[in-house]
Amino acid sequence: MKITVQQGTEIELHGSIPPELKRHLLKGSRSSAASGEYGQLLCQAIPPQQIRAWHCVYRIQKDISFRATSDKLPKMHIILKNDRRIHINGMEDIYMCQGQFNIMFAPDGQYTNFYRKGKDYISLDISYSITFLQQWQPYFPRLDEFMRKVDEKKPAWLFEQSREVTAKFMNFLHEIIQCPYDQPFHRIFFENKVSALTFMVLAQAPPPVSTGYDSEEMNSIFNARALIVKNSRYHYTIKEISHQVGLNEFKLKKGFKQVFGFGLYEYLVDNRMTKARLMLENSNKSIKEIANTIGYKTSSSFIKAFRKKYKLSPHALRLLKRKS
Repeated sequence: MKITVQQGTEIELHGSIPPELKRHLLKGSRSSAASGEYGQLLCQAIPPQQIRAWHCVYRIQKDISFRATSDKLPKMHIILKNDRRIHINGMEDIYMCQGQFNIMFAPDGQYTNFYRKGKDYISLDISYSITFLQQWQPYFPRLDEFMRKVDEKKPAWLFEQSREVTAKFMNFLHEIIQCPYDQPFHRIFFENKVSALTFMVLAQAPPPVSTGYDSEEMNSIFNARALIVKNSRYHYTIKEISHQVGLNEFKLKKGFKQVFGFGLYEYLVDNRMTKARLMLENSNKSIKEIANTIGYKTSSSFIKAFRKKYKLSPHALRLLKRKS
């Protein structure tokens, strides 16, 4: 991807990431950044085959527009933080709000985005090969007009009005961004998740009941879950999780319960017990080792929590598994 400012000057992206943006780095991506009077930019490429993605974080210090030139392919553009105006040559400008998405096509691969000083912007672009969308076209007639314009090299938007990101959409999105696997599994995981997300968009599955949270708050809620899953050995307090994800405790507890159906502490314990059960069934680790691995200081406290969850002791579960 090439980025230029208003005067046509290309911004030189490099591998040195500003410290303020390092918390946005994604596993399995190819990261590059730039700094200047305009602010700081972080662009991360997720490069599988038929589908590719760019996760971009901009910290803007002055009113400015950037023209991004990428592959001349259709893409899903998702606004994760702060509204913006977008220009595609040959079309009227479109305004997209935080928490909206659309599928679009620019024949010249150029998209101009307008930014305001003092704001941070986060977006995700998922590019599709023509072949990928053509395979879906027979099942989703809504693609016909869009693909006709793509074939004629005309600019296009799939939806006349950009759609709202729902909790279900955000769940897929967060799994795509926070993929836990290395290659080659990263590519397989990524492509399958994007395919499922695209299916949901095209099939227009009924959205879940609104949680009342905007996309940034929803992202914080999903980040809280990721924090628990990645670090189940550490016993976070709700206050610590709230601080790390940037959402106040009341909203975090209420939103987490709405989205996942579990309270934060309940989810933490459930995640630990699931990992413990899998280790008991599939490894020869001792009870003490397993307790330590999932964050319990003593075997007795682990056994008590495990018995409460599964109504039998870790040793009894392991014996049952071996007899089956």
